[in-house]
Amino acid sequence: MKNLLKPAILFVAIILTIFYLGALGGEQNATIANADQTLPVAVVQYIEYSSASYAFEGHTYYSYAIVSLSGITEDFPDAWYEYRFGYEEPNLWHALPVNTNSFKIDYNVSGSMLSFKTKTATAESDTSTLSEAFYIAVTPELSDITLDIQNNKYAISFKIENVLTGLDSITVLTPSKEVIALDTTLRSFDITEHGSGDYWFIVKNMSQSISYSHFYADIVMPTFNVQALKGADLPTQTPVWADSASFLFMPDAIPLSGYSYYYHLKTAKDPDFGEWTQIPELNTFTFAPSQNGMIEFKAVSGTLIEYICPTIFQTYVDTITPEFTITGIPTAWTNEPVSLTIEITKQGHSGTKIYYLANDAVIPTAWNDQQLKETGKYKFYAVSGAQIQSAIEIVDLSWLDMTPPVIRGVTNNAVYTADVKISVTNFISKNSTIKKDGVHLDYSFDEEHGSITLTESGTYVVTVFDEAGNLAAVTFTINKPNIVLFITLTMLALVVIIVLTLLIISYQKNKLALKRLTTKTESESDSNYNYLLYKRIRSGRIGSSTNEYSIKPDKALPETNSKAVTHSETNPTTNSNEKDGIK
Repeated sequence: MKNLLKPAILFVAIILTIFYLGALGGEQNATIANADQTLPVAVVQYIEYSSASYAFEGHTYYSYAIVSLSGITEDFPDAWYEYRFGYEEPNLWHALPVNTNSFKIDYNVSGSMLSFKTKTATAESDTSTLSEAFYIAVTPELSDITLDIQNNKYAISFKIENVLTGLDSITVLTPSKEVIALDTTLRSFDITEHGSGDYWFIVKNMSQSISYSHFYADIVMPTFNVQALKGADLPTQTPVWADSASFLFMPDAIPLSGYSYYYHLKTAKDPDFGEWTQIPELNTFTFAPSQNGMIEFKAVSGTLIEYICPTIFQTYVDTITPEFTITGIPTAWTNEPVSLTIEITKQGHSGTKIYYLANDAVIPTAWNDQQLKETGKYKFYAVSGAQIQSAIEIVDLSWLDMTPPVIRGVTNNAVYTADVKISVTNFISKNSTIKKDGVHLDYSFDEEHGSITLTESGTYVVTVFDEAGNLAAVTFTINKPNIVLFITLTMLALVVIIVLTLLIISYQKNKLALKRLTTKTESESDSNYNYLLYKRIRSGRIGSSTNEYSIKPDKALPETNSKAVTHSETNPTTNSNEKDGIK
């Protein structure tokens, strides 16, 4: 029995093992069958080709193809299709969106097989491959259209892509509407003779697919002129410095594509012109170079056509603010002109000038090492050749005094007959003196009022000084008159005047009487007149010393006449001389 039990147990074990393996294999086969059932293999439902086609090298090329797939039912909403061409990498599959079962082939494909499958997030079906190869030749594409400039020649260059079946034609439509056919091997077109404007390029391949593109060619050279506004000039001109250089651009020909200005410099540090730098503005340009030198300008159009202005300028820019120091400012009283020493400690290439304003002056004076003679405050400042002004330095010359004191009330070398009051301004009492006839007087000016009154006669010398040592002096005389002497002289003068007056009156009276005695009346005869005149002379009534009256009477005078004369002589009451007023 024991010998039969072991074989029986072994048989049962074998049977169970076979059953288990069979059950396991059946379950696996069921899973695969279920997977096939869940994800059916995709199949091509139909293919739609373009109506245009072209036979090339034994194959028919189309412009495009639309492929429709089937296999996914509505029971699998999350499934999608994937496809790839044989020339692509094995793991490069193109997934279609869910619920999409068609796609378009509109790029060049030549003799490639198409594979496709269905897929979900956890599983995928077997791959199916279409036995029919695809031949697609799409529309050629124009690309990289540019304007080439060489030796003043202008050409439009271009590239053509997607040329699988070859080109049938390349046509150019110029801005003047001229149609020009190009060789299909050319990839450029000379437009020098055709000018600026819109150029259209039409490309057609052998399958009659046409593409076109246009390019605006601007071959206008952006010519211009430049005018220096400040801080620059032609190298042959006298420099006029400024704190920056400014230029005015005057365009001559303006490209429709636009343009930009550029500049570069050549300096002593960089003897060759450097890199071009674009100028942001189109009308004016202002800048301050770190170093002065030659500056050149150019304009570049939007199509990269360049024009270099033939005018080259020299910049004269100075941005440095000048600085200076002042020494020689007096710190004690002085009456000598002040000589300041001014040293410029910082300046640029444009040079520096010093100016000053004295006290309340509004118009500056250029400093030329002159001497300052006025007291007060001076404002000094420096100005560079570029008109950059420094900070103001104030110089206080309050210790400078060149104005002498003023003596009022007297005039030099004058003579006064009365008291003299003197007033003095801007003086120091202790240094002032008064001399009378060469002798110092113990007088001093009033410190508050600066005045004194002098009453005595004499010659005075007044000398005053101020704190700076300025001197003022005046000499004068006080000569008051003597009253007694004045009265005496006055009386003597009156006596002399009276005596002279009496003498004049007496002389006039005698002169009149003499005239009467010597004058013949109309009633007297010549002989009677001569007789009477003779008697008057003999009697002394008329001076006998004169020879003028040496007259004698006639010898025989009539008696009546003699008596009349005698009577007249003896009768004083009827004497003719008394009638004449002579006694």
